[in-house]
Amino acid sequence: MKILYSLLFLLSFGGLTRAQQLVTYTPSEDIIINPERGFYAHKQSTNAATLLKIDDLINLRENEGISLILMIYYLPDFIEGQISETALLNIETNFNTMREAGVKCVLRFAYRWNQNTRPYEPTVEIVETHISQLTPVLKTGSDVIAVMQAGFIGVWGEWYYTTNFGFPQPDFEKRNKVVDGLLNALPERRMIQLRTPTLKYGICDITSDDAINSVSAFSGTKASRIGHHNDCFLASSTDYGTYNNIEEDKAFLEDDTRYLTMGGETCNPSTYSGCTNAVAQMNKFHWSYLNSGYHHTVLSGWETGGCMTEVKKKLGYRFTLTEGIYTQEAEPGGCFSLDLKLTNLGWAAPYNRRDVEIILKKVGSTENYWIRLPENPQWWLSRMSIQMTHKIELPPDISEGTYQIFLNLPDPEPELFDRPEYSIQVANLNTWDSETGFNSLNTTLEVKSSATTEECNTSLSFKPFPRVPHLERITSVNKYNISDRVRLYPNPLGLSQDLRMEFTANHSETARLRVISFSGQIMVEEAVEIHPGSNRLELLSARKLSNGPYILSITGSRSYFIKRFSIQK
Repeated sequence: MKILYSLLFLLSFGGLTRAQQLVTYTPSEDIIINPERGFYAHKQSTNAATLLKIDDLINLRENEGISLILMIYYLPDFIEGQISETALLNIETNFNTMREAGVKCVLRFAYRWNQNTRPYEPTVEIVETHISQLTPVLKTGSDVIAVMQAGFIGVWGEWYYTTNFGFPQPDFEKRNKVVDGLLNALPERRMIQLRTPTLKYGICDITSDDAINSVSAFSGTKASRIGHHNDCFLASSTDYGTYNNIEEDKAFLEDDTRYLTMGGETCNPSTYSGCTNAVAQMNKFHWSYLNSGYHHTVLSGWETGGCMTEVKKKLGYRFTLTEGIYTQEAEPGGCFSLDLKLTNLGWAAPYNRRDVEIILKKVGSTENYWIRLPENPQWWLSRMSIQMTHKIELPPDISEGTYQIFLNLPDPEPELFDRPEYSIQVANLNTWDSETGFNSLNTTLEVKSSATTEECNTSLSFKPFPRVPHLERITSVNKYNISDRVRLYPNPLGLSQDLRMEFTANHSETARLRVISFSGQIMVEEAVEIHPGSNRLELLSARKLSNGPYILSITGSRSYFIKRFSIQK
């Protein structure tokens, strides 16, 4: 139960007075399910033939507390040629399924999963071709890619045993072609990961003294976009070769991972894998994610050792509100101020961009307002205390009444920013609104014309809903202006009815329409022609489908929309 002090006191600002309220918050001890962090579920597909099942992913998130999957595609059939169009479409479908289910992935591509079959990967030229083929799919799916592991080289894509990229001495000229290709394929706001610190030294032509710092972080440079994954965590003193020079490599990794992704899996029980050392190492190296299924002995040791709950809580970020001071009443066009304090109790900061919003929701009305604050939670580092102090101007035409105040930490990606599954929940009691993804600040603002006026002197002002994302949608070819006002009807679909779709485009192309069952099976797939202006399509073959829920997607140079519908005959 939160402790609320309703302290009415007068604060003087340039001779004016204003009532404020101090609110203190009680931390929650719950394990919080938040995006892009925590334990992941391992998924893999050979030749991209396997489609993810949406009900499986929803169950992971809602019932098992897992919002992240490791998605590995092994591509042995394409080792001598191009990736098939079917495989590319299936990869795109899986991204769409992840998005609909409210999860993200750590992504990796490889060709072999054992050391007995050679070659371990294609030639450099074929790998470059594969990355080129994948680029459009990676761009449109980048919103649900939490981070991409470099992959492609060696058994399991771990960059060790390799046929064509230099072994035991790495050929960094060749390996850089893979890294550069991936960095170009992904939007600049996405990172990739390498398997060892030594590999990053060679790829970036740096030494252990050149870790990312507060000046170089998130700058778009090559080194600032390359994080780390350790797939033999705690296995030995060197984590089975992860570290060459243990002292130097660990010092570098500790600094580098303050601003870059760190994740992976345990692979062997050892004298290093017990609770005390495991927790200390995850704290030191700012771990954000970990395999939930391997190694079983190590993980069960954490259960019996009593640290598993702490691991589940602290992987990645864990933001806890401590207190806030808020304006209690203001006039239309007046000033709202807040002084909000929180702490990151997790082991890492968010490695992808996050927005910070304050929301005003009028009680008993649909009148809502919002403001995007200038803060970026990527800078809210582990164990850091954060303070946000702002004055925000109210709209002159805001109606009088009582407004609830919320903190929103949404994903800034255009197709995710209004999805509560992708918003961050703070670790406090009685704050989370699962329907909206907003965190209640447990206070209200009274807007009334009789309130005392305060000079704002601010460039920040509340705007009426709807909220709008500030990032551009990433597309595979061009950034077309596609109307977000689409219609899919009738929904649910009855007997002998045709499914109709309406949307607007500004160019011509042949797109692909697909109906996918909730088990991941493609039920309908056909080409459709898109024209400039209004498009109206009918799906006659929907009459052949049986009762139940489905997903319809239309994708071309971009995803026009993906919507859920059901058939009830």
